[in-house]
Amino acid sequence: MLIKCPNCNAQYEVPNDIIPAAGRDVQCSSCSKTWFVTSLSGKKSTKDKVSKYESLEKGNLSKFETTESFLTDKSNKEVDRDVLEILREEADREIQARLREGDGEDTTKKLSNKKAINKKALPDNIEIGTTLDEAPDTSATIKGPSKSKITSGKIGFIIGLVIIVLCWAIYTYDASITQSVPQTAIYIDIFKSYVDYMQIVRDDFIKYLIQAIID
Repeated sequence: MLIKCPNCNAQYEVPNDIIPAAGRDVQCSSCSKTWFVTSLSGKKSTKDKVSKYESLEKGNLSKFETTESFLTDKSNKEVDRDVLEILREEADREIQARLREGDGEDTTKKLSNKKAINKKALPDNIEIGTTLDEAPDTSATIKGPSKSKITSGKIGFIIGLVIIVLCWAIYTYDASITQSVPQTAIYIDIFKSYVDYMQIVRDDFIKYLIQAIID
């Protein structure tokens, strides 16, 4: 006998002797809908759907779940315990199969998400090689300016020392220079006058500092 749920249209195939002539209350295992079924309604449903379901196997149909009212025969006729046990086992297998399908889908989604994250986290070999080739050499950048600064500092110190020595020699040996090169006499006199003036200014400034410290 083929029974159809009026709420979700689920199909159930049950033995013909389970539904008595007086009818029974049955419950859908998919939506928990309860309704009253008679043997006539079951035959009518089977007759209407026989062309659609005669090629289907029994294992492909939804499992049947009975209620307490269904298990109790209104005509005081006990339902065969073996049939009831088979129905319960089939309902349990369907529930476990649905749970396994749900767990499998969740696991597949998690694995795909992890693969997508790993692909985004690391670049491919070409990108890594390009990054390494284009990376600037920080050690060379740091060493370059330091060497040039040291070299320029040495050159500046040497030039300053040479200028000081030349000024001292001109101021000290002015007579010898003017005798050897008379054209430089006027320039040497100006230079000596400037140096003498700076010495006077220096002496006055030192005296002022000493006086300020004493006072």
